[in-house]
Amino acid sequence: MENNKYDPTLALAFKLSINLNTKVDKLFIFEEETKWNYKSWIKWKKTLTGKMVS
Repeated sequence: MENNKYDPTLALAFKLSINLNTKVDKLFIFEEETKWNYKSWIKWKKTLTGKMVS
């Protein structure tokens, strides 16, 4: 993960954040080339809160 050679699954990211008692966004840095991942994250997050996603 530190060498940008591994992209953890969302489940692993949450497990790490829980065990390290921190937020996911504090563990992983958003980079411009992963903008599509961020869009997927937002869409997934909205589905959890029950908001409609187009």
